[in-house]
Amino acid sequence: EVVQGPASALYGANAINGVINIITKTPKQLSGGRVRYAAGERRAHLADFVYGGTDGRSEFKLGGGWRQSNRFGDASKRASRVGKIHASFGRELSENTRLGLSAGAAGHNTEFSLGSGGIATTDGVTGFARLDLAHRGTRFRGFWNWS
Repeated sequence: EVVQGPASALYGANAINGVINIITKTPKQLSGGRVRYAAGERRAHLADFVYGGTDGRSEFKLGGGWRQSNRFGDASKRASRVGKIHASFGRELSENTRLGLSAGAAGHNTEFSLGSGGIATTDGVTGFARLDLAHRGTRFRGFWNWS
């Protein structure tokens, strides 16, 4: 979903210039896997996978990916390399209670131009973990980011 222009009434005060709302497939909709790979100029490689499904009152999804590309100014030197992995698990604990756990991490090494200031590099690992618990009309979400 792409909403161009102000969308504060729908998405909150920070939706000043527009919103891109990405809705991924649920494990039930996925029900299997997908693998993709693409390559291009400047030694660009993009690969990703996702697999998910349901088993009774439980659902799961696992995915990951990798991409790299070389510089525009010097195609023999690497500009970016990123690897990522993520997983989610959900379970209906009872008719009125649902538990969800998800986590992911990405390792990255990216160079970018500072114009006349030269080249800068970002390098490291970032990630998240999330816990969702819903019981009747009450919902709890705990979220943790690291970098």
